Amino acid sequence: MYQQSFEDDLDASLDLTPLIDTVFILLLFFILTTTFSKPMLEVLLAKADSASVKELIQEKLTITITEDGRVFFEGDATAPEEIAARMEKLPIDATIVFNVDKESHFGLFVQILDTAKSQGRSNFLINTGTSERKEHGQSASSK
Repeated sequence: MYQQSFEDDLDASLDLTPLIDTVFILLLFFILTTTFSKPMLEVLLAKADSASVKELIQEKLTITITEDGRVFFEGDATAPEEIAARMEKLPIDATIVFNVDKESHFGLFVQILDTAKSQGRSNFLINTGTSERKEHGQSASSK
């Protein structure tokens, strides 16, 4: 009688193909999501105790003024002189969202606001930080 050993029955091997496929898909997902995500500019907003969150606006354009006076139109660095030409290409009823750093030069904000008003625009939203945001911003900048 033939006696079969236990070791003959076990031909155990670990197939790593599904694991490698899963890791590759996760890597691809994270690369694509970080590539297509919109970069955020770090701007420390001024505090407003009456600040509130407004409803989502359908047509809007964002103008950001940083502490050192750089101007960003929809996230793209733009010279202040070019803002008027870029705004003319957009609908007149679009809302202009201002993100102005509290340490920036106020005159630049007024200049851009006057440019928008001279084109007949009247929908403006000025982002401010609440007291909670200000405390968070101060603790982040003090690190």
